[in-house]
Amino acid sequence: MTDINLHALGEEYQQLRHVTAGKGSDEQQEKKYLVLNTIVEQLGLPGTPAADILSTLGKPDELVPLLQHDASAMMMPGPVMGGSSTAARPPYYFVYYNKGKHDYFYFKIDSVKETLRPFLPQRYRLATRWSLLYSLDQHGISLTTLYRLVKNNKGPCLLAIKDADDQVFGAFLNESLKPGTHYYGTGECFLWRNTTNGLKAYAWTGMNEYMILSEHEFIAIGGGDGKFGLWINGDLDKGYSTSCPTFNNEPLAGQPEFNCIELEIWGFRI
Repeated sequence: MTDINLHALGEEYQQLRHVTAGKGSDEQQEKKYLVLNTIVEQLGLPGTPAADILSTLGKPDELVPLLQHDASAMMMPGPVMGGSSTAARPPYYFVYYNKGKHDYFYFKIDSVKETLRPFLPQRYRLATRWSLLYSLDQHGISLTTLYRLVKNNKGPCLLAIKDADDQVFGAFLNESLKPGTHYYGTGECFLWRNTTNGLKAYAWTGMNEYMILSEHEFIAIGGGDGKFGLWINGDLDKGYSTSCPTFNNEPLAGQPEFNCIELEIWGFRI
């Protein structure tokens, strides 16, 4: 068993389970996700039986699919995972939860970071710690909240989007998003999208320096010639993607305009 007090975390989580987007204060929503994120991290620590965690938490809906999904990849010890005794650290996951459809979407961070690693700045290629800074589902539809939650992140971040057509794409940003009226960011930024053949990244071309433009009404990544590589509105529910000079990217979504089903921002460090 780890040094983390799973019983205390479980009790704290149970008290916050009623808190969802639109219900409860921003502080409660943030606290709930921090607790849940800590619990999920324990699932990746060798020697922490999955059955013990489920028992402690009363099998919350948010965790059961994590344990049931792809047992061989997670390699989690304990009867819930078929009794595997393998102690290897399982992959982390982006977890998307659509309450209306009761459907989870998983994007394996281990797969992503291995694919992205050659494109990352040299100093971040050994990054092993991933932390969720903002989630549309957990923190609500609010660009103001997004800016507030990511402002203390001192390193780069990864923007991940899932649209209504189940396309997954986003951007690597060398610094956190912040409201303003001018472009910022460096040539370390790039756009990416998940394809049937793996993840594809679009690096900076050097044609301009229109990396990040994040105002109170929208977020835009990449620009030039009146186009944006990725643009998301202030309600965080609609956007569009087209080729832009900054990254010479293909459209990231299946269609130029898309409906945003989930959006998450992850920070990471060595």
